[in-house]
Amino acid sequence: MLKELKSNESLRKHLLEQLEQSFPFEVEGNREIRARSAAESKQLAREQSVLPNGDVKVKSELYPPCSRDNLTY
Repeated sequence: MLKELKSNESLRKHLLEQLEQSFPFEVEGNREIRARSAAESKQLAREQSVLPNGDVKVKSELYPPCSRDNLTY
């Protein structure tokens, strides 16, 4: 499986190099679009996790309420 992964990575790298040689302006434009999109997604995620008072939202399903029944001594 590791050999397949390395082979796929090698093929991907080769194809990207070929694309860059054939279409340099399009590849650069695509990189800029992807970078801008990633930055916007990161900013949106940051904005959605902050409450108006500055506190950060915490998903309750990740941290269930603690009860005395769940405590072990």
